[in-house]
Amino acid sequence: MKSKHPSFMPACPAIEARAEQMLGQLSLEEKIDLLGGQHDPKHGGDTYGNDRAGIPPLKMADASLGIHWWTDRSTTYPATIALAATWDRDLAYRVGAALGRDARARGIHIVLGPGVNIYRSPLCGRNFEYLGEDPFLAAASVTGFIRGLQDQGVSATAKHFAVNFQEYERHKVSSDLDERTLREIYLPAFRAAVVEAGAGAVMTAYNFVNGVHCSEHDQLVRQILKDEWGFQGLVMSDWVSTYSAVAAANAGLDLEMPTALWLNREHLLPAVRDGQVSLSVIDDKVRRLLRLMLCYRS
Repeated sequence: MKSKHPSFMPACPAIEARAEQMLGQLSLEEKIDLLGGQHDPKHGGDTYGNDRAGIPPLKMADASLGIHWWTDRSTTYPATIALAATWDRDLAYRVGAALGRDARARGIHIVLGPGVNIYRSPLCGRNFEYLGEDPFLAAASVTGFIRGLQDQGVSATAKHFAVNFQEYERHKVSSDLDERTLREIYLPAFRAAVVEAGAGAVMTAYNFVNGVHCSEHDQLVRQILKDEWGFQGLVMSDWVSTYSAVAAANAGLDLEMPTALWLNREHLLPAVRDGQVSLSVIDDKVRRLLRLMLCYRS
């Protein structure tokens, strides 16, 4: 079940060279323009492109149980909790591949799933689309699912990173925990999605973790996901879950969805000019978007 597409650890030399060429054609203002999505009230949103540099937009669609947006009719697959209950890695691959074919047939480049948050409360309204309460089971299930999806030429998005297990007050609640609990319970499925399955994208969660919003959580995004795990793909926010410009940019958020309220010219141009955000940080974000585009926009 080896993926046919780059796992971003690292991307192949040809993709890296092409991404650098495109990056070199962009002004600072044009680079910042790529860091927020295009909101479409009917379809949810996609990324911006740049015609002059030969960068097309990427089309996204929700999510784990079937293709939403861009279609009036869609196959709905059994809830992913049922998939986890089978303990069948090959079946997980086949389900991911079926969803990938559906997405590819509609011209979709990025599927906003699978969700791999660990069950902690039966009251969570999205438990049905996660993979259970056991970190080993969730990690084993998501690996096959993502490989199957990405073998169809469609990027997966592992979400919601991290420690997200309730919908009520999701913009305000803080999930407070120690390092061992984080590592042993809440991160294994995300690590498997990135390190073993090679997910093209990761989506941050709404909640705080130990008092810091996930979209600006330096330990989670920059230190663990990017530095420790070597993730070379794209980190996007959940819809309207970015709460700052400088903190989010420096912590490693690459793309604000569905539109740029913070990662825009108004906030980032002054931050770059006065040294709060380095140009290398902006370049890294655009480079990650270009890698994804070059892998999944063909």
